[in-house]
Formats: sequence, structure tokens, C-alpha cells
Amino acid sequence: MSIPVLSDGTGVLLARESAPGVQPVAGWQQIQANPGGITDWTRQNVEVRHDPLSPNLTPESGEVVGYDVSPKLALDLSRDLLNVIREPAFRSLTKHAGGKGQSRQAVTGVTSTGYTVASLGDLAAGRLIQATGFTNAANNGLKIVVAASTGTETKAAGLVVEAAPPANAIIEVAGVQGAAADVTIDVNGDIGTTALVPGQMIVIGDLTSGAAFGFATAAYNGRAIVKGPITATKIPLMLRSWTVGAQDLGAGKTIRLLFTRAIRNVPMFDTDYLPSPTLCGEISEPGAGAAGATDRTYGGGLGLDDLTLDIPVEGKITATLGFVGMNMTDPGPTQATGSSTALAPLQAGVFSTASKMKGRLVKKSDESTLSVDINGMKVTLKNNITPMKELFVSGAANLIYGAYMPTLSLEAYVIDNKMTLAANANTSGMLEFLLQNADGGFGMFFPLVQLRKPSKAYAAHTAVMISNDVNAVRDPSTGLLQTLSEFAYLP
Repeated sequence: MSIPVLSDGTGVLLARESAPGVQPVAGWQQIQANPGGITDWTRQNVEVRHDPLSPNLTPESGEVVGYDVSPKLALDLSRDLLNVIREPAFRSLTKHAGGKGQSRQAVTGVTSTGYTVASLGDLAAGRLIQATGFTNAANNGLKIVVAASTGTETKAAGLVVEAAPPANAIIEVAGVQGAAADVTIDVNGDIGTTALVPGQMIVIGDLTSGAAFGFATAAYNGRAIVKGPITATKIPLMLRSWTVGAQDLGAGKTIRLLFTRAIRNVPMFDTDYLPSPTLCGEISEPGAGAAGATDRTYGGGLGLDDLTLDIPVEGKITATLGFVGMNMTDPGPTQATGSSTALAPLQAGVFSTASKMKGRLVKKSDESTLSVDINGMKVTLKNNITPMKELFVSGAANLIYGAYMPTLSLEAYVIDNKMTLAANANTSGMLEFLLQNADGGFGMFFPLVQLRKPSKAYAAHTAVMISNDVNAVRDPSTGLLQTLSEFAYLP
């Protein structure tokens, strides 16, 4: 009797390639696809038919002349997934907090005074780090970096010796805690301290951990977007979650600013531009090989053509990844170097909406609200990738990346006709939202959006609803198209 291969046991791994189509030897991460969420992970052959004129009145055998690679994944959005697809989606280098060119470190050991890392562990005192994945609970959670960190040890208090933590144990920069009165807010609502990236979302204050970590004016603790220009002593803000009021010098407060990393689309001539940030994917099928062994299929040179986030009301956020690739192997027993030690899921918590999501659509001219009563939203980031087909090459020789093209759609309750009027008048808007779970959170900011195709629905026994397509375009004043900001810790 035959034993079928079980869908439930199918595994998915992703890893960044050093160059398009070059199979990686490290950096593999387990990715957890949804049921039915693995599609087209096989070669899609391109065939020429042979249909001659003949008294036989029959087609003859044709020929396979090449193949396309266009696999897809559908899965719940998590910080594990964001860590893998962030740069392939934005085609840009990440901007990291901490001043070390990275904000996430693998930890190989814990002493009573610090976390042991390979290099670049000498974070400045006062930085906040979030530790995750350690066996000993005392080594997990939010920590403050203390003085005398070295390149191989990030110093913190209250730790317990852990000589061999799990392979996926990490520390991440979570922000900064100012000294007394170090962080201030002026009459214009701008922050005075540290350095960030224009378009980045930050969260000010951590009143959950104590009153000393936020402004005395409770409303001044919340999210905002860094506006720029940034100076050594001032960070202008916009889209604050509070109304600008009086100055607050933070007297007696050690105020926390929370931020981990940010990424944005950049022009081709920018030094942060990534021309071909490709991935390699592995699909494993236990039991499909000879004598019940595991067969593996590898898709190489995978460019992330589109990333769609489906954000329903009172539900979890799902991500659909559509790739355009260069090659796809036959299923077989060969396993890629390093995939056997792929990192297990660590920050796999799902993102849900409603109470754990904040956001709004506003006019760009004065930040007045167009809608906060949003019922559902879909965000698609598209890279317009096509395969580069050549003679003498089976599959694709390379990938051709097109222009960035983010699009959104949203449905909202009709409280008034501001959204209809904004669409009719081609009024420029801004859209921002922040999502949070137990692993931290992320926010997105679109500095210039235009509403299109307003459509109202008048169903029985419910509110009038309005649906809009939303075009995101480059903001001439900042050069920004879209930004994504991640947080290792949110209160």
C-alpha cells in the first residue's frame, strides 16, 4: 500500500543569495507557510508545438525550449518573515539603530555581565536592547546597555550565565534611554536628542515600564514620523499621535525613544540601492524520496516581485509573496549546504488588527484627518521583475527589475464625505499605521498618497461604507515613496 506525502510536514526555508542564482551556504531561516500557501514551486515549462499540415490530421511531438520560475508563498506575517524579505521587497539597505551598521546580533553565550557576540558588540551605554530566545528567563527581555561594552560583549546588568544558548538566541537594538532631562520636546513638538532617518516611525516614551521613562504630559508619549532635516540636537517630527502643545524639558525623566531599524525605497544612484537582492528557497517533502527519504526542491535567483499584506478587521495579517526566479531544481535528495542548520522560528507571533493596530489617513497640507474609521486594507509592494531570457541558458540568465510600484486599497466607514471630496479633488494625503505583537512591531508610512475610484456601498441594516484605491507616489519634498520601520520592543 502506498503512503502519500503529507502536506502538514512540508517545510519551507529561505536565505539571501550573495549574487543572483548563487545558492547560499548559510543564513537559512525556517518559514511557516499557511495550508494551501505553497504554489508553483516547480518548473513551468515553455513548449513549442509541432502542428504540421498532414493527412494524418494529428499533432506531432513538440519540444520544451525553456521554463519559467514563478513560485508563491502565502503565510501569516511575522517579524521572522520581515527579517528575511525586508531588503528584497524594498531593494535597499536597512538603516539600523545603534551606530554599528546592524541592529540584530546572534549571541553565542551569556556571562554575568554581558552577551557574547562575534563582533560590533560595543554599543554605547544607554542604548536599549531586547533579548530573545534564551533558555534562562533572566536573560530575555528589555535591557539597558551599561558602560564598558567591547566588540565581543554587550554589557548589561541582571544576567545569568548561559554558556550555550539556543542557536537562534539574539539581541536587538530597541532604542535609547536618555539621561535625566536629556530628551526634551519643544513648543513645536520636536524632539531634541539622538539621530534617525527621515520617514522613520519612532515611539516616544515607555510609561508601561514606569513614569520616569516618558514625558510628564502623557499625551506626548506615542508614535510620530521623523521629518528632518535632522541636526545634532533636534529631530523635527510630523504625524504625531498627539496635539502639539507646550514645551516639556523632561525634567527628572530618563525618557525612552523606541526604534530599531528602518528601510525605504531609494533612487538607483543612492549608495543604499540594491540592484538584485535575490533569495533562494527550499521546499522539503518528507517521505517523497526513495525509501521514504526527504526530497528537496530549490528555487534560485528568486526576486520578490510582489508582496501583498492583507489587513482585515479583527483578523490576522497575511502576506502573499510572489517571486520571479532564475532556476528551479528537480526534486531530489541533495540538500543545500547550511540548510540542515536553518534557524528555527523565533519571532513567529502573528500580527493582528483592531486593538493592536493604530493608523490614520490624513491630508498632507495640514494633517487633518480624512479617516481613522478603516474597516480593512490591502497593501501591495511591486517590483515589476521580468526574467532575462537568453540563448544557451535554460531558465533565466538574470532578472530585470522595474520601477517601484506600491498600491493600496482600503474600506472605511462613512462618517462624513471627506474621502469622497479628497478623491474628487485629487487631494494629496498621507497614510501611516503601526502594528504590534509580543515580538515587537512594525509601522509603514506613505508620505504622499492619492485616493482613486471611490465607491460607496449601501447594504441593509449597517453603515454606509466607502472603498478606495490608493496610489502611493514619491513625495517631492522628501524624495520618499514609502518607509517601513521595525521595533524590537513596544510597550
